[in-house]
Amino acid sequence: MVIFCLEAFKDAVIAGAHIVELDVWLSRDGKVIVHHDKDFSRMCGAEFSQLISETDYSAFPSIVPPVYQNERCNLFPKVEVHTIPLLSDVLSVIPPHVAVIIEFKQNSTKLIELVKHIVVQFNRQENIYWFSLDEKINRQLRHADTNIPSITSVPNMMKTLLLYYTGLLPYFDLDDAVFGITVDEVQPLIGMYITRNSF
Repeated sequence: MVIFCLEAFKDAVIAGAHIVELDVWLSRDGKVIVHHDKDFSRMCGAEFSQLISETDYSAFPSIVPPVYQNERCNLFPKVEVHTIPLLSDVLSVIPPHVAVIIEFKQNSTKLIELVKHIVVQFNRQENIYWFSLDEKINRQLRHADTNIPSITSVPNMMKTLLLYYTGLLPYFDLDDAVFGITVDEVQPLIGMYITRNSF
């Protein structure tokens, strides 16, 4: 379970993280929100199924940490553990030497513009990476600021792998500064392999 609260980022810094990753969304009233899912149900309770993009920030519900994290969460101020943070709040607690990867899951030109503005406001252009697994959004990011490195989308992951395995990679320019590959499906694939090859 991914919990994006302010204390989670502070904790990562204290633990010595060199880089942190977060997801951004735009609330109905134009706030840049740090949250993993498009709605609140997984983090705040099943009854909160409204979309972030259709909710004003002042009406956001509180995060309800899972029981197994209660002991750790009790070490931090409740307001910071239970509040869904703004991108500006998160950047304010991450030191300049810690790099930040920003993932966009919402296709919004306004969101991209606001994130870029906040990144410049905090003078973080030197150690920010941004991307989306959706190539349509990634194209917008590359166009919005060529100085902020982008990470490959899913289609570009597949394209790069295909070019590599066919020996054609040296003859093509790559769109993104960083090659990344999602590993979300590794565990199910391993399980399928073991099942199919068991005696």
